[in-house]
Amino acid sequence: MFARLQNLTLVPERASSRRRFRDGLILFLGSLAILQLLFLFRVLIPHAGLRALGGGDTFEYHELALSLLAGHGFSNQVFGLRPPTFPGFLALVYTLAGERIPIAVFYQVIFGALTTVMVYKLAYRLLRHHTASLIAGMLTAVEIGHIDTSVTMMSEPIHNFLLYLSLLFITDLLLRRKSWGAAAAGGVTMGLAFLARPITVYLPLAIALIMIIYQRRLWKHALVFLLVCAIPFTAWSYRNLYYADQFSMSSTTAYTLLFYKSVSVESHATHRDPEQVAIDTKLELERRLGHPVTRESIADYPVGRPEDLYTTDPVRQQVSMQFAMERLRKYPAWSVIMTGVSLVRLFDPSPAIPIPAWLQIAITGVELLLAALGLFVVGKQWRNRLLLMLGPLFVAYYAGLTALVLGGLYHPRYHTPFMPFLLIFAAVAIVAILRRGENPGNRRS
Repeated sequence: MFARLQNLTLVPERASSRRRFRDGLILFLGSLAILQLLFLFRVLIPHAGLRALGGGDTFEYHELALSLLAGHGFSNQVFGLRPPTFPGFLALVYTLAGERIPIAVFYQVIFGALTTVMVYKLAYRLLRHHTASLIAGMLTAVEIGHIDTSVTMMSEPIHNFLLYLSLLFITDLLLRRKSWGAAAAGGVTMGLAFLARPITVYLPLAIALIMIIYQRRLWKHALVFLLVCAIPFTAWSYRNLYYADQFSMSSTTAYTLLFYKSVSVESHATHRDPEQVAIDTKLELERRLGHPVTRESIADYPVGRPEDLYTTDPVRQQVSMQFAMERLRKYPAWSVIMTGVSLVRLFDPSPAIPIPAWLQIAITGVELLLAALGLFVVGKQWRNRLLLMLGPLFVAYYAGLTALVLGGLYHPRYHTPFMPFLLIFAAVAIVAILRRGENPGNRRS
């Protein structure tokens, strides 16, 4: 068995630019057709409202877009939680098409279809194998989380598109043109990406390190990339310093750790109802802050209250963080267990997709097994070292941060930033298995 695995390999298979353009266009149209089908049944036919398109978060994005159109700038307190890329995009859509939710979601669908093309182009650049790259794009187009997330009013579709567009600029810099423009464009698109989802804000540091390790003479280009990324980071952090008295990208870190991770940990450790633990958490937090409240006044609404979620009080932030860490240290074993549970639940089935949950789980399981095999195949070939650097980085970064912070909370959208890399590895495994009996000398190079 091990000998058979050792024989699996991937020989370069190049394609002309015309063929790649044609296949990219077909991939875009195919992905668009799949997403349009869900768009029809999720948005158009039921005349879906905001809540059906992402839950309570969608109301906040909508509110922020209207605030921008009303000329209030970034003064709305919700901006402390939701950075400006997606609200700004919505404001642009509302300006051009009116306050029409289906139009905004349709543009999200386009971002989702474009992301599959970005994955195809990225895979080809990293692998120099046309069939494997096309399969990676196709797997992305039919991936459950990608489909579900692309037909929402959430920030993930535009974030993921910008993220993989940034990677195209960076790989162009490393593998092709050594261009200052590519470094700057990578920084601009990466900056817009973390202004859509703040979880991405630390990723540029790791990518710059990879750029230097991969080609040391490009350290100046890596510095340009970081400096460009620093502009939106600094600008938005100063916005939060001005309005919320804290120099940071988002005001939610302490809140998320306290009301998601630590509540989940304590409820499992003590075998208590999570809602009751959340109420007790809120009562204790207000007591520590010197603002005692009654259980009855918060019983129906303990989590997500504006004073916690959009706080402009640095003392509340500090006390919330201290309280969260105190609770996590109190139950160290359950903190570790719930982090592991979060990793597994990143791949939970989507109830919004009309495919049985067991089948979704089975499909995801096969994808992950193929990804592990593909990683093994890629790892045997030094020419694929850039993929070996970027792929595990993305998986560890997004899966790790999400699991560390969110406890048992889950949604298919949480795995969408890193899933394309797993699907690239899965595509490698598929091609290696299908062509394991071929003579390498008969393949195109």
